[in-house]
Amino acid sequence: MSSSDDFLNSGKEAGIETWRIEDFKPVKQGPAAFGKFYTGDSYVILHTQKAAGGQLSHDIHFWQGKESSQDETGASAILAEQLDAAMGGKPKEFREVQGSESPEFLQMYKGGVKYLAGGAASGFHHHEDAPHKAALFQAKGVRVTEVPLGVASLNSGDVFILDNGAKIYVWTGASASPLEKNKALTQTLALRDDKDHQGKSQVIHLEEGDVEGEDATEFFGALGASDPKSVTIATA
Repeated sequence: MSSSDDFLNSGKEAGIETWRIEDFKPVKQGPAAFGKFYTGDSYVILHTQKAAGGQLSHDIHFWQGKESSQDETGASAILAEQLDAAMGGKPKEFREVQGSESPEFLQMYKGGVKYLAGGAASGFHHHEDAPHKAALFQAKGVRVTEVPLGVASLNSGDVFILDNGAKIYVWTGASASPLEKNKALTQTLALRDDKDHQGKSQVIHLEEGDVEGEDATEFFGALGASDPKSVTIATA
């Protein structure tokens, strides 16, 4: 297990620092990974806040994905304790489980959190490490989760984002909430402007019931449906 030296000089300024657990060690994540979590991984997150008088306070969150191994989840808890000890035992600690995160955790990410398929220890390829391929995301509440690429993943109650490289489609279910629409928009703009897309992707908006035209044909075609008019959308 890694020593607390991995956390030296952390928490010196207000902000959020994130480490992903890889081979029992905390690996510091860059700004591009902000708010993104792989379901096969576990993480340690340090939230540093500055009071009006300039005094710093700290919260430590160890986040565990649903497909994260027992070794990784255990390591995240141990490493969170090491970070706590390195900071004099003063921070508050929070255990975060995918889908059941604390309000304190969710409030750190104003644009919502994004769950990506795969994980470091699982052998799955992360999207940023592999050639681009289409991916479908479901916006539900404040969470955006990668789901299987197919029409069966769609439902009337949520918003879905299809990243098809040059084009990003936002498909809105008939009964999606305003919150989900807003979060989907925030995530879509972040996706368009990330290092892979560089602001060059075209964003296309589709509503449930849009089954005619080139955009609808391309959207449903990417999900495996050759005839958009034949697709049945599940209720929420």
